[in-house]
Amino acid sequence: MATIYRWALPRQRLPLNDPSELICSNSFLLDSAAYDLVEIMQRKHPHIYDRAFGKDPAFWTEASPYRRLTGAPAPMFLVCSTKRNDACPPAQTFASRATELGRKITVLPVDMKHGELNKELGLPSDYTTTIENFMRTLGLP
Repeated sequence: MATIYRWALPRQRLPLNDPSELICSNSFLLDSAAYDLVEIMQRKHPHIYDRAFGKDPAFWTEASPYRRLTGAPAPMFLVCSTKRNDACPPAQTFASRATELGRKITVLPVDMKHGELNKELGLPSDYTTTIENFMRTLGLP
């Protein structure tokens, strides 16, 4: 059984039926900078990453979406805050790699802080409408 790691809690594992589920289900990622954990952990980084991902390079590779991206993933929508220097470049890099593998990933840079992205999603706005329109292309309500 494959595992996915909840990034909010250190090494808490959630079961998946198939290892490819991490990048093969329709996904919406809100303002993550942690697409390539190996790269992050090998440079100076916020301490929250140490608590979440520990000191094991093998674990970083296993939990890294970028490192697990080996085939064209299902459609994904990545939202990133333009108010953070470390949010949009990794999202763009991940999307570029997915494009090389045959899938276009949508990246939406938004001029909001991290907490605002969570709080404002679902409220009437261009931000919410853009995400809802993407969801409709997937056949979602």
